[in-house]
Amino acid sequence: MNNVFKYSKGCLYWAERPESDFSSKRGHSLHLSRYAGKKAGNLGVCGYVQVRYKGDLLYAHRVVWTMHHGDIPDGYEIDHINNKRDDNRIENLRLVTSQQNKFNMSKPRNNTSGYKGVSLYKGTGRYAAHIKVNGKKVHLGYFSTAEIAHEAYKEASLKYHGDHGKA
Repeated sequence: MNNVFKYSKGCLYWAERPESDFSSKRGHSLHLSRYAGKKAGNLGVCGYVQVRYKGDLLYAHRVVWTMHHGDIPDGYEIDHINNKRDDNRIENLRLVTSQQNKFNMSKPRNNTSGYKGVSLYKGTGRYAAHIKVNGKKVHLGYFSTAEIAHEAYKEASLKYHGDHGKA
């Protein structure tokens, strides 16, 4: 990918490519005038920057990772540490398993407590804290406020998920 794109400060730019990469001299001239040196990709509806190369739609964060570290091993994904899908700075990307990537997810959109891992238990009016560990939901207790329940979630997240957890 280093011969197709150049990387700078989290962005991909089209590289100047040799004429031998193209089927015609006109195609090469077109690339030089329209693309070479210009920013590559667009923000997709999913929030990730995407680039089209040889008919394939590629995620920019995967391209950036590959340019710096080589191929992504089977069973692994690239995680945006700060959860900003369009922040493709290499220092914001890390290689993780699918499970580790899920630990770093933001709170669900339908969350009404305002905190990840916290929900209101209507039977008592208290807040329940829970976390997933190895695919199973672990109950952390009931608390008088959402803030206290969230503190319990943060402690459990650090214990079970380490630096991959997001509170």
